[in-house]
Amino acid sequence: MQSLITAAKANRHGHRDGTMILVAYRHGFRASELTDLRWDQVEFSAAALHVRRVKQGTPSTHPILGDELRALRKLQREQKPKSPFVFTSERGSPFTICANG
Repeated sequence: MQSLITAAKANRHGHRDGTMILVAYRHGFRASELTDLRWDQVEFSAAALHVRRVKQGTPSTHPILGDELRALRKLQREQKPKSPFVFTSERGSPFTICANG
């Protein structure tokens, strides 16, 4: 997993992309759960992530480990323009899930 994160960090939006992979892996997110993640779900003071599941999943609270917490703080500081969504495109809009077929 670390090799994948390291490879993702080599591109133009490496910190964002590496953080996306880390968060998705640690919390078992579906793509739609990851792209819909909002800052109000991240509780920095308690190092907790409030997870909203899709497909009739049960909402839960997950701990955020130190490296992930630092990555999310950096992402929030550097996010321009500011957004309620954690992961945004270069233009500041939330990512969308595209279905082929």
